[in-house]
Amino acid sequence: MRRHALAARTTYEVNKMNRVIYFELPSDDPKKLSEFYARVFGWQVRTIPEIDDYYVILAGTGSEHGINGGIMGRNMDYIANHIAVDDVDKFMKLAKAKGAEMITPKMHVDQMGDFAWCADPEGNEFVLAKLDPDYNAFMNKLLAQGDPLTQVRGRMVHFELPADDPDKLVEFYTDVFGWNIQKWDGPIEYYMVSTGPESEPGIDGAIMRRGNVQGAVNTFGIGDIDAIIQKVVDYGGESVMPKEEIPGVGWFAYCSDPQGNLFGLMEPANC
Repeated sequence: MRRHALAARTTYEVNKMNRVIYFELPSDDPKKLSEFYARVFGWQVRTIPEIDDYYVILAGTGSEHGINGGIMGRNMDYIANHIAVDDVDKFMKLAKAKGAEMITPKMHVDQMGDFAWCADPEGNEFVLAKLDPDYNAFMNKLLAQGDPLTQVRGRMVHFELPADDPDKLVEFYTDVFGWNIQKWDGPIEYYMVSTGPESEPGIDGAIMRRGNVQGAVNTFGIGDIDAIIQKVVDYGGESVMPKEEIPGVGWFAYCSDPQGNLFGLMEPANC
């Protein structure tokens, strides 16, 4: 995995519909958790004066593969991924009709857009996000603050959603967002999720049968899985599952941060 050397002038661009374009991590101490991710992955951390106790974490620009995210106080149970939509009210109505739960009413954040927190029929939390026309410019301002992004070790490139009934969850995301979901021809029950063309900002993911994982798990692409696992442990996280090889794909491992958020690490085979 190449290291990013991004100058502050690099532009941010996220405006594609029905793709996962941002993630949020719950934390009892957002500032401390943001420091963990900065140390382990080299991410840049930004604050938004208008939002208390919220930290934007930047691993790259919106126009390249992978997504950025934020760390917030624990007013949700699990990781929540943002799905860009053209009309929050429309998708709230559609998702609810298909069995989703509305966690919050729609809310507006200046320069960012309209947002509503939801949970799919299996309890996986997600956010409907209609981005403001000034959103990209706002994120560019954050990107330009402080030091440029250098020596970034990981960018979120894949998500996994657990399900007791994967077929029904596949139906939900297909019906609501039009995602293309195909069963993987592999040794485990795993459904590959395409949220849009790879040429567009945003990421794809998967739906899998629920095991010990209770919420969404995001995977970071990295270049040296052993070194990153050691850093996770050194800075207070845990190695949850030792690395294992996925033939033709690469090396994979599960870890958790000091606040208990589970995440995956993937070192591609061609790294």
